[in-house]
Amino acid sequence: MNKAELTNRLATNLGSEMNKSRAELVIAFLIETITAELVDGGEVSIVGFGTFSTRVRKGRIGCNPTTGKSIEIPAMRTAKFKVGDRLKKAIKEATLTATY
Repeated sequence: MNKAELTNRLATNLGSEMNKSRAELVIAFLIETITAELVDGGEVSIVGFGTFSTRVRKGRIGCNPTTGKSIEIPAMRTAKFKVGDRLKKAIKEATLTATY
């Protein structure tokens, strides 16, 4: 599901309470708010769904696959998502009942 499909589903499920343009604004606001909080070094916790946070990945020595030479990969902040209990349980149950 991409952003447009998520917008359509939100607008459809909320019916007369929300049209498509309003759903787009809600999703854009949510993404901007989460991004701003992570940039500021905070975290966003949605009970049952999960927690968005940042962490520092240590610098390391890597290998350029084209040349085979060693390169230095600097330390950097990166986004992290920890899955919440309800989401984890829902995925686990869907996996167990799926037919392959």
